[in-house]
Amino acid sequence: MKIVFYIFVILALLVVIKNLMVSVQNNMQGKGIVTSYQTELERQKKEHKFLQERLSYVQSTQFVEEEARNKLGLVKPGEVLVIAPPEAKRTLGITSYRTEVTWKQWVNLFF
Repeated sequence: MKIVFYIFVILALLVVIKNLMVSVQNNMQGKGIVTSYQTELERQKKEHKFLQERLSYVQSTQFVEEEARNKLGLVKPGEVLVIAPPEAKRTLGITSYRTEVTWKQWVNLFF
């Protein structure tokens, strides 16, 4: 009778240990999920701060003035707009481009 009781106690302890191990494993996984969410939250906070700063800059008069000058070509009264001519294309001394096949060009070069 004592042997049955000891076997029953051992089996009960094994079940309790198994449940504790599963609980610990779930807890560790939960901590990993919390850590990943905290990292994502920090990234989102940094992005939010950047976007808030960008919004305040875009709403400033300095930004409006820069956009008017750069994209619309507007100037303040009394200023003169100077437009430089486009840079001329430089050639490497090649006057024409050969459309022959490469191997024919090599043959013509050596023979």
